[in-house]
Amino acid sequence: MRKLFISILIGGGLLLCAQAPDPEPTKVLFNRGVREEQRGRLDSAKLFFVTLVRTYDESSYVSQAKAEIGAIAVYQEAQAKQAAGDLRAAFDTYQTLVLGYRESALAAAASKQMRLIDPEGKWTRR
Repeated sequence: MRKLFISILIGGGLLLCAQAPDPEPTKVLFNRGVREEQRGRLDSAKLFFVTLVRTYDESSYVSQAKAEIGAIAVYQEAQAKQAAGDLRAAFDTYQTLVLGYRESALAAAASKQMRLIDPEGKWTRR
């Protein structure tokens, strides 16, 4: 009976060791932030990125998180200009985001907003 008990304990321990480890917490925070951006929940996304930057300042994701925080700020500025009716300024701000933050999840959303503001492409700089 004792040998059976020890065998079960060893087998259980081996199973626990064989399970995949949890992903790196900074990767989880970054991916959740990106997911929130894609859903349009910019304040929530910013919270994930700021948490990553402040908590894991040595992480390889810090520079990307800082870039996303910047992209969120630019996107929100463009939204405010658009809501105020200053479409040209909003267009230029969205364009700044698209050109300056190409890797951001918000770049595609900014491009879409640019097409909505200027469907004929009159303001597009070449």
